[in-house]
Amino acid sequence: MGIWRRLRAFSGNPPLSMVPMLPLAVVATAIAVVLNVLPDGNENVLLPDDECRYDGVVIESSRLENGQRCIVAVSGNGLCGINAQLFLAGCADDVFNGDTIKFYAKLQILPPSTEPEAFDYSEYLRQKGVALTAYVPENHYSVIRGPDTFLRKLDKVGRTTAALLDASNLSDGAIVFLKAALLGDSAEARKTIGGTFSAAGLAHVLALSGMHVATLYAVLTVFLFPLYLLRQRRVLAISVLLLLWIYAFVTGMSASVVRAVVMASCLGGAFVFQRTNSPVNAWLLAWTLLLLADAGNLYDAGFQMSFAATGAILLFLPRLSGICGAGRCGKYMWTYVMVSVVAMAGSGIVAAYHFHTFPVLFIVANIPVGFLLPGVLGGGLLLCLLLWAGFDAVWLCVVIDWLYMCIEWVADFIANVEWAQMRNLWFPWWVMLPYFAMLLSVAYVLWQKNIRRAWVVTPVFAILTVVALHFGNCKTNLPEWFVSTAGGTTSVVCFDGSKGYYISPYEGSLLASAKMQAEDALENYLSRRSVDSLSVAKIYNSADNVISWNSYKCNFGNKLVVYICTDSILPHILADNDTRGADYLLVHGTYRGRDISGLVKELRPDTVLLASEMHWRRRARWTDSMRVASVPCLWLRHYRFGARPVD
Repeated sequence: MGIWRRLRAFSGNPPLSMVPMLPLAVVATAIAVVLNVLPDGNENVLLPDDECRYDGVVIESSRLENGQRCIVAVSGNGLCGINAQLFLAGCADDVFNGDTIKFYAKLQILPPSTEPEAFDYSEYLRQKGVALTAYVPENHYSVIRGPDTFLRKLDKVGRTTAALLDASNLSDGAIVFLKAALLGDSAEARKTIGGTFSAAGLAHVLALSGMHVATLYAVLTVFLFPLYLLRQRRVLAISVLLLLWIYAFVTGMSASVVRAVVMASCLGGAFVFQRTNSPVNAWLLAWTLLLLADAGNLYDAGFQMSFAATGAILLFLPRLSGICGAGRCGKYMWTYVMVSVVAMAGSGIVAAYHFHTFPVLFIVANIPVGFLLPGVLGGGLLLCLLLWAGFDAVWLCVVIDWLYMCIEWVADFIANVEWAQMRNLWFPWWVMLPYFAMLLSVAYVLWQKNIRRAWVVTPVFAILTVVALHFGNCKTNLPEWFVSTAGGTTSVVCFDGSKGYYISPYEGSLLASAKMQAEDALENYLSRRSVDSLSVAKIYNSADNVISWNSYKCNFGNKLVVYICTDSILPHILADNDTRGADYLLVHGTYRGRDISGLVKELRPDTVLLASEMHWRRRARWTDSMRVASVPCLWLRHYRFGARPVD
């Protein structure tokens, strides 16, 4: 007891849990906003045109089918500590954090997303501080092992556990599920069962979150229950918290897991030091620590959804849980249902903003899965311990397989309901402001019990939310252009405000196949603009009735487009009596001419479009010449903005 008394004295007075965290959280948020707004200078980095030798220290790594993907801090050839994503081909041995890689490759600036309205992985990496990328062929790199630190050993534990699960008697589906829900390795799960679980409102089950940490907290407490019987409750709390932090390091320290472990540490620390716990202060502490550790977390979807769901639970659950008084079991069931409802109320709009869908039947799926998930995670944790000890518990694999089959059946059943998911939800970020204001007004009513004000404030914010959703989802009627690289083919897609056109030099079966692949890749883009399919723009054959990659012309609507791909131009691309000239001259990146003034003089375009993959020096030179000729020149971007003026 003397030790605990000294520790409590060391913690200070007043209790640590009563320290107001809101000012610190506001300061951390302001710092994160400023750091994300300020340019990092990596956009103007000068890179050699050829392959060079570099050194890099591994920051993050993950295994792929044909190698490994690593985030490294690159040095050499004028670079110093710039983060780059490397694809190491044929890497048989695992690369761990802290290893040094000497490689010979051509570094490039992260390319923009190849299709509009799709998830921009390059932008995501840039927000994480990654500026460069490179593909490193086999035998073009060597790995120097770093020191065998404690964190490195934890990294090995996670990868070895995944290998043990792969070699166990579990079914393939259960292995994929456990690797995602227990170890945080969700790459394979997203490809196989991600769509089904997302449509059923169970996507959070495949991504490590506070729900998983809470379940593991309960499972570990059961495993260490003998300490409770021995009246070592503080030792029990400390042991569980240490294991949770080890679990957080093993699974990669994702924002949602760290948030949950920090809040669990505040709860456990309050019990150990005999202090009053404040869940709101714990929530704000986790927010502050994560933003100070990485300012890019502020724009991470997982970070936003995790804190939005937890914040809604803290706001609403204490009041809503006391509404139902139908006995202890009825109260537990009511609280259990309300946790899912208020968590979705907080995070649903954030998920809809990022992923453009909303699961309507989420509560129907979460109720049964919530009862099955502790059995799967607890059984999976026990199985991992047995596998590490050298035992392959076949009976336990059978139980886990059966529980997973039940979860998968629920997800399939809900996902196959026709109206189970709302799709094509597009709106700007500011739409969430009146929505969260409405939630805060409802929470104020619940806590203050002032119904009179609620009849005025809450409907106002609800109406503002609906109006914002309506005007935020207004469809553009401006012409948009971009280059589509779906299916390995390079074609042009344009949208004239009401109809989408596909411009390609192919014909016959090649054209139909390329058009189908482009429509699949552009599903989000077309659905947002209420376009069912792309129309093939009519192509006018050039010399001798031959469609060539060199040059061709086509019509979409009443606009004439001339597409130039290579240096040689087919003669008579414009009819001799065509005095109007072309509406658009689209110059592909493969065109290597030194100047386009001759093309402009011959084709007389109203506007020149430069492909996005064109070298920046050539683009700048041609832009200057078009400015002298007083011809508008636009740069086709791969993502979101369509054609934009070249600066």
